[in-house]
Amino acid sequence: MERLYKQVRLQELSEDDVFQLRYTVPERKLVLPVSDADSKQENDGNDVMAMGVEELLAKGVGSIRDEKIINMLIDLISNYDNQIWTGEVRELTLTEQSHIRKAFYNFNYYEPRDDSNIEKVQGYLEAFHHLCELSEWGEAIKILCIRMDTQEELDNQLRIWGYYRETIELYSRLLGKFKPYRKLGGKLNDYLDIICLNGLGNAYNGLGEYQKARDYYEQILPIVREIGDICHEGVGLGNLGTSYCDQGQYQKAIDYFQKHLEIARKIGDRIGDRLQEVNALGNFGNAYNYLKQYQKARDYLQQSLAVAREIGNRAGEGIALNNLGLTNHGLGQYTQAINYFEQSLAIAREIGARAVEGKALGNLGNAYDSLGEFSRAIDCHQKYLEIAREIGDRASEGIALGSLGIVYNELGQYSQGIDYLQQSLAISRKVGNRASEGIVLSSLGNTHFSLGQFRQAIDYLQQSLEIARKIGDRAGEGSALVNLGNAYGFLGQYQLAIDCLQQCLAITKEINDRAVEGKALGSLGIVYRSLKQYQLAIDYLQQWLAITKEIGDRAGEGSALVNLGNAYRSLKQYQLAIDYYQQWLAITKEIGDRAGEGMALDSLGNTYFSLGQFRQAIDYLQQSLEIAREIGDRAGEGSALGNLGNAYGFLGQYQLAIDCLQQCLAITKEIGDRAGERMALGSLKIAYGCLGQYSQAMDCHRQHLAIAREIGDLSGTR
Repeated sequence: MERLYKQVRLQELSEDDVFQLRYTVPERKLVLPVSDADSKQENDGNDVMAMGVEELLAKGVGSIRDEKIINMLIDLISNYDNQIWTGEVRELTLTEQSHIRKAFYNFNYYEPRDDSNIEKVQGYLEAFHHLCELSEWGEAIKILCIRMDTQEELDNQLRIWGYYRETIELYSRLLGKFKPYRKLGGKLNDYLDIICLNGLGNAYNGLGEYQKARDYYEQILPIVREIGDICHEGVGLGNLGTSYCDQGQYQKAIDYFQKHLEIARKIGDRIGDRLQEVNALGNFGNAYNYLKQYQKARDYLQQSLAVAREIGNRAGEGIALNNLGLTNHGLGQYTQAINYFEQSLAIAREIGARAVEGKALGNLGNAYDSLGEFSRAIDCHQKYLEIAREIGDRASEGIALGSLGIVYNELGQYSQGIDYLQQSLAISRKVGNRASEGIVLSSLGNTHFSLGQFRQAIDYLQQSLEIARKIGDRAGEGSALVNLGNAYGFLGQYQLAIDCLQQCLAITKEINDRAVEGKALGSLGIVYRSLKQYQLAIDYLQQWLAITKEIGDRAGEGSALVNLGNAYRSLKQYQLAIDYYQQWLAITKEIGDRAGEGMALDSLGNTYFSLGQFRQAIDYLQQSLEIAREIGDRAGEGSALGNLGNAYGFLGQYQLAIDCLQQCLAITKEIGDRAGERMALGSLKIAYGCLGQYSQAMDCHRQHLAIAREIGDLSGTR
């Protein structure tokens, strides 16, 4: 009697089945022997299946990542027909048997060797590679689409965990391996290749290798256009725009987002699915947020929110609310920003979107940081960090650690801040994300700048600049250059500072980044003030002020005003300086920036000190000191105490002066602020000298001189 066989799917095999597998000749289908009774079953029919896939994808209904469509495509690629085979079969070779058995046992019985994320899925990965060795491409790609306990598919989960290189290896093995199925016009392989191309693009984008990412995304467009798949054409355009946006090439990003939006609206008209419209409008809003063109950003994000609510898409609604929060934050409207972030957070918790919940908490932390509510900021960032670690999102873990570092630096707790930033840097380097690495290096540079450690600052900022140039991140390059310019300016290397800032200006005009253009103009103003070219300094600072008003950046407007006040103070035009400081103070109160309010009061105190109105100076400085202590700003507290010490000294109250200056000195040592320590010692030298305590005065002088030489402050050695 003729032996009957039935084609099988590998993931449906039992342990006993593995040992009975055969290959058909010449089709090379995997089959199992069956009884005559088992052979009497309904014929599924590949023709029907092929028509189903073609109809679904041609109409743009669903996604090629949908489980139903994936299974249909894989059955077709495997020529799976659910029919009984009566033809010739052959036994598997020893090598084929080995790969089949290893694939089976790794898939079903792999025991993780440790509790790392990669070990949780290592069995699947081993099974994948053994299936590839058998050229079982359909079964291999099905493994990548397995849904994990996290509700993410395996390949997406690997990307979330930061295993970009591993993801690239997987998709590289599959790309181009799918044979055409002629009943779909020879394009079945194209549909599955789209999955691979998109996966490769996402992985390279995660690594910050944006051009490689776009090379893969761009290969998708001619495929989907040829087969008339308008839905995935829209997705491809959106991905290209996002990649340009991540690289800081915002205008190019906007061009792609415009094309995506046009297609998204066609999809909505054709099949009534408006989800892509929500995403396209949201991407527009994000790009304009990056460009600090907040009114345009708000217009697009409000449209995205309206469509999301109209179609009942809670996830899209939450994302739109989060991005509107970013718009308000950029405008210095921190209370409104918090309101949006809290709405986004509530939706994320309602629908169980842990990643979105984490990002909303991180943005809340940033808003509280801007308000000077550092304790609440730290609490939000710690919760964000916990969620990132819980879901294994390495990128978000790095962001949360970096944000914690920035808050602790603003509190003057630089040692703790640097520790968090170093942890963030380690993650960026481990996962190979060059863009994130550059951002963290820039933050470390700014931290050492705040500590007066200008050489170390420059070292970090140069590394950040090199990375930005290597990956083509023009926005990152501009930011690194403006920070380098500031550092060189404080070292007295003014021509180097000007060169950096002029390069930055050229970049910002090229990419239309008005916010960083304003900062570069402001930094040039500060450099020319140091060169005593006050009118030129004021011209640059006025240009900065005009830009901040144009883009609605209230916090930036405050920074421009304080520097204009500093310039007029250098010209001894103290009343003009006071006018600018008072405007700055009003803005800090309006936007709820307690840290900025304290600094404005400190500047007013110093100006009244310069006018010889020491009692009024002390009144402002005491208010500044109270705010610094209230919000836990150790650096601000030290600055206020140092200035109070100087004011008491000029009033002849030398012991009060010494008390304040000793407290200031202790804080500068605690937070590692060598420049502040030098200034405190210089003032103590004078106070002790006025009291006739020459031994203490000389001791302070020697320490002051040593620090000045150490940090390269030539003015302090004279």
